[in-house]
Amino acid sequence: MCSLLLLSLIFLLVLNTTPCSARHIININSSTTLQFSSLVWDPTAQHFVAGSAMGPTVYAISDEGTVKCLLSEPSFNSSGVSVTALAVDQIRLRLIVAFSNPSSVTAYDLKSYRRIYAGLGGIVYLSHGYILVLQKTTGKILKVDTKDGTVKEVLPRDSSMPLAPSGHAIVLQTEKSIAVATNQNLLIIESDDNSWARGAAIKDKMMMEEGEMVVAVAIREGENVYVLLNSQKRYMIKEAVWEESIPGYVYVLGGSCIGILLLYLLWETLNDKNPANTPYGHVYYSEKVIASLNKQR
Repeated sequence: MCSLLLLSLIFLLVLNTTPCSARHIININSSTTLQFSSLVWDPTAQHFVAGSAMGPTVYAISDEGTVKCLLSEPSFNSSGVSVTALAVDQIRLRLIVAFSNPSSVTAYDLKSYRRIYAGLGGIVYLSHGYILVLQKTTGKILKVDTKDGTVKEVLPRDSSMPLAPSGHAIVLQTEKSIAVATNQNLLIIESDDNSWARGAAIKDKMMMEEGEMVVAVAIREGENVYVLLNSQKRYMIKEAVWEESIPGYVYVLGGSCIGILLLYLLWETLNDKNPANTPYGHVYYSEKVIASLNKQR
């Protein structure tokens, strides 16, 4: 019995002191500037997939430690973006990527790494049989037919830029207008018609004060827009007050009136025999008086 116990102790001692030579260690061969924040194993390609902690980039890491860039999301232009989580969908052959700042989830094809869909910032349903979808990563507003699934972008009326860059929340105000929250402002986007097929444009805007960030948006009692704000580590709900916008024709009309008035005053000054009676006549009259006094001297 004692000999059996002694042999067991010797076996355990030898087992604990034997180096684990079978452990698989991958030394990553990359520049010291790379920093990673997430990791997943891709069984379809037999390599690890790592997310960057310094940007919207995803890398492949082989067993030899070689690092290769698989994809980089150019639509993210804000600072502090990172890849917070990764997942491999073997059934649908998709790579699911979670980004931060702004927070969104995007799917990519595992073979081509082409973006399949981007994270949504919200949807609103309209009574005409379609929904409007806000795409967070691009700032685009998409019109989706609920019957056949057809997707079309709502094109900006007067610009080639997306309607709501960095937009992350959307709410329906009327059948022709929506309120969209971005990081630093609140927008009212209006369509030319109820079908949202002829284009849209920004009708009103509310800029946030320094230190305020829009979290969400809601409609209260009809068309009154309210925003949930994160301001210096505290939250508040604020009613939207829109910037007063003056139509361009008002400036044109005002400038024309001023020009006509100046021309009239100039005409009166040049044609009046007694310039002292005109609004600017005292200037010319004073010059004549000074000239006559100089002659008398």
